[in-house]
Amino acid sequence: MKIASGIGRGTVVTLYLPRAEVAAAPAVETQLARVQGRGLVLVVEDDDDVAVVAMNMLTLLGYQSKHARDARAALALLLGGQRFDLLFADIVMPGGMSGLELARRVRQHFRRLPILLASGSSRAAAEVAREGFTVIAKPYRADALSEALRESLARAADQARKRA
Repeated sequence: MKIASGIGRGTVVTLYLPRAEVAAAPAVETQLARVQGRGLVLVVEDDDDVAVVAMNMLTLLGYQSKHARDARAALALLLGGQRFDLLFADIVMPGGMSGLELARRVRQHFRRLPILLASGSSRAAAEVAREGFTVIAKPYRADALSEALRESLARAADQARKRA
């Protein structure tokens, strides 16, 4: 360490640190390439900006997606016969039906459909977890979303094996 000081010039402190080689972190695309998913995800989100971000992340992770602005629109798609590999819904939504209520109905009609719910509220997330749904906290990153998707798919597969 070296300190130089002078009246009217101020003080300069020079600190010498040992040289270290730092490995560059892998690019996000490289990290995500290891966790590629596949299938069609129904994204139920009332905020269009959040839906776009979620759908872009899903695309990066290898999934296709379709957007429904509320729970009723999502149910209409499902009951209309469109097939999805996973339901990804916000818990808190306007329109009289929450994401949790949607998940309950979907569980009744489409028992094998994996469900992932998202929430910015820890209280809502705790209620969802108690009912056996996978939940991800908002805001989420692509790696956390990837892990939550895998958990939802695994949970659905386990439940299907137990029913068989």
